[in-house]
Amino acid sequence: MARRHPSLVPLSRDHRDALALAFRLKHPSPPGPATAVTPPSTPEGRARETLDFFAAHLAGHFRAEEDVLFPAIVASPAADVACRSLVEQLVAEHRTMERGRDSIAAALASGSGLADALATLADTLECHVRREERELFVRFDGIVAEPAAGGLLRPIEVILGARRRACALPGARGA
Repeated sequence: MARRHPSLVPLSRDHRDALALAFRLKHPSPPGPATAVTPPSTPEGRARETLDFFAAHLAGHFRAEEDVLFPAIVASPAADVACRSLVEQLVAEHRTMERGRDSIAAALASGSGLADALATLADTLECHVRREERELFVRFDGIVAEPAAGGLLRPIEVILGARRRACALPGARGA
């Protein structure tokens, strides 16, 4: 993988965790006795893990991208039509994943359609992360010049840090 601008590293770390979730959703461990290495996996357990991950990680990640990263990219004079279109597509995918989260919650409550909802979100999440990493992040250095590029790190870290602090509070579900 190409080296990322330091401002993108926290987002790339989140992407790694999101890909791990997508993998677990696509390749769950078989149901059975729990061990330290292979905890039992059920659709309901994967749904709860997904909803918790969304609340604790993805919601804040989306906010960091939409409030800090994407506006800086779109505002750059070096951002061409294709780049702006890619950002619009990525924001639309965020909304699609939010609807997927809601579908998982509804399927969990009703007991119907859970496997399909999990598979759909896993596919969308994986494709989205790979698109950001392979299409947007590799072009970042050529789009957002210094010092503006370096100035994005702190606001991204503040948003991601607030997300982590909210999750650490007793009874908090994340942002």
